[in-house]
Amino acid sequence: MTKDKILRLVDEYNTLNNSIGKADIDTLLEVGLIFDLRFVNELVPYIESMLTINKGRWQLTEDSTDVVVKSGRKAKEIASQTIDLVTDWTIEHFESYYKQGIELWNINRDMIDEQPVPVKLIEGEPELITSITHREILAWQDHLQRHGIQIERYVRDGMARGWTTERFIELSTCPDGHMIGYLFSNARISWYEHLRRYGAGRPGIMAQTALERRGNESQ
Repeated sequence: MTKDKILRLVDEYNTLNNSIGKADIDTLLEVGLIFDLRFVNELVPYIESMLTINKGRWQLTEDSTDVVVKSGRKAKEIASQTIDLVTDWTIEHFESYYKQGIELWNINRDMIDEQPVPVKLIEGEPELITSITHREILAWQDHLQRHGIQIERYVRDGMARGWTTERFIELSTCPDGHMIGYLFSNARISWYEHLRRYGAGRPGIMAQTALERRGNESQ
């Protein structure tokens, strides 16, 4: 193999590897922006409608436990639509990312003068993709539960400490300027940031899964 061909294949590999999922992430980010709007326009007024507010400050009352529970339930109701969209995105794209991993595998084969294989799934791979997809969907359901608990905690603290609504919104706004998903290692991480990380990382992981699996099977 000539040096020029090696350089060409390396460039093809890097170009493909760096492009996987890049065209699809904007959909997830749009979902994050929609959640931000619904948090401010739907969740906050809903919580306020149940509160006893005196001189602008939230008060503890005999109904406070109900307020906390209903706030968490409403937060999950709104966020569940975000999760549904992420689930649809995952189901739609994960197989294509896996197949792009097979394309990477073909470039590797070309580098060692082996014939490329058809870019199609072989025995066991549909089940693997389904398993990975299911795992991710379950993880997002766990995120949803954490979100509800986080909102319950904020509402409970707000009534106990006499927060204003502005204080609640301030604490619910993460450093990136987007509304909170849940705490992660004591850091406030927004749904927008969770979605950005997911869209930036998972496509490449799916491709590398295919690359590793095909490499192991060839040994």
